Amino acid sequence: MPIPSDLTPAIGTALIKHFFGEQFGPTPTFEPISDGIQNYNGFVVDSTGENKLFLSFLRFGQGEYTSIEHLQSNIGFVNKLKEHGLNTPQYLPNQHGAHIFTAPNHITTDDGHTQDVPQQLKGSLVTAQAYCPGTSLSNPVTNDHEACILGRTLAQLHKIADTNFTKKQIASLPSAVSLQTLKTTLLVSMGFKQDTLINDALKNSATATQKITAHIHALLSEKQNPLLSQFLTELQQGWVEKTLQHMKTALNDWGEHKFDDLPKTLCHGDFHAGNMFQEGTIYDMGYLGEHTRIFDICQAIVISCHADSKCDIEAAKKVLQGYQEQVKLTPEELIAMPTMLAVTHIRSTVTRFCSIMNAKSSDEISKLPSELQDRLEHYKTQPPGNWANQEQQLEHPNLSQLVPAKGIQQQ
Repeated sequence: MPIPSDLTPAIGTALIKHFFGEQFGPTPTFEPISDGIQNYNGFVVDSTGENKLFLSFLRFGQGEYTSIEHLQSNIGFVNKLKEHGLNTPQYLPNQHGAHIFTAPNHITTDDGHTQDVPQQLKGSLVTAQAYCPGTSLSNPVTNDHEACILGRTLAQLHKIADTNFTKKQIASLPSAVSLQTLKTTLLVSMGFKQDTLINDALKNSATATQKITAHIHALLSEKQNPLLSQFLTELQQGWVEKTLQHMKTALNDWGEHKFDDLPKTLCHGDFHAGNMFQEGTIYDMGYLGEHTRIFDICQAIVISCHADSKCDIEAAKKVLQGYQEQVKLTPEELIAMPTMLAVTHIRSTVTRFCSIMNAKSSDEISKLPSELQDRLEHYKTQPPGNWANQEQQLEHPNLSQLVPAKGIQQQ
């Protein structure tokens, strides 16, 4: 969650001492990170001025975690991955061994005064992770070197997981987001409590699709924010119809390729260039879960391999190449990749749509248009329906060697 503006340095320092005692010296300071960037809310600087850890303030239902058990399980997996060689920020305990803390309603600052903790943070759960310096990758990637790093680093995560965890242990985590959750996600974002309209629309009911479009248009219009005009225009040009049609195609292809039979592993769940450093550090591991290996690969390609709102085939090829230097994919996985690319692309588009529908204020909405415009243009010029077209051969000879039978239509 974003850090509220009324979290003063004095309250921040008092909270650190409340959680950690004097592990970080008598005068640690909390420095907020703008807009909760990197999914951390700020970092702690100890009394010597050296960065020591990141802090995250969490609420269930507003992020990756569904329960305290889910969070505890995630902490255990991340720290084990760190122990076995993955370059990722480990969760840090306090002097009593606790990894999860609860923000109080009131706190006593160093001057002896009792102050209210900002309302937004009261009762939230807090975790701390080690500070990892590094240089962020460009997102999208801008050269072959960065694309290869992306693929190799992901392969390292999968190898470490397969070597050190049993299938039963991996299956104990919630599954990473998959195609089956798309309808539910879309329904929630639209404000519907039942799926009759969505099901009818997926059966090519024009009336159901029109009702959905009108409903979304009304909800967005109520927000009265001119920054949403571009999206309202896209709705009138058939965004809902296209999205539902691509969802239907992907659902059909999902069954055809028997995705449940493909090799599974511990997937990052939100892997892309924005969640790692050039040095190979992976962070934002809150969506760890069991899924097919190609889910993570396709997520990286969809989010990090595009230029001028089109799929960057050369970058996608390098991601695959980097991954397969470490882990060889099966022929069945390679053949299924176009459908998984379509699924992850639709998921990315729907997620962005949900951000708009769930925005509570004009300020929140105002942060979305530049990213939204990129998504809309990407979706328009490189529609997932083309990615999942199983009859199309790849035009690029080198990439066709990596995906030998069927693949992505290059535009």
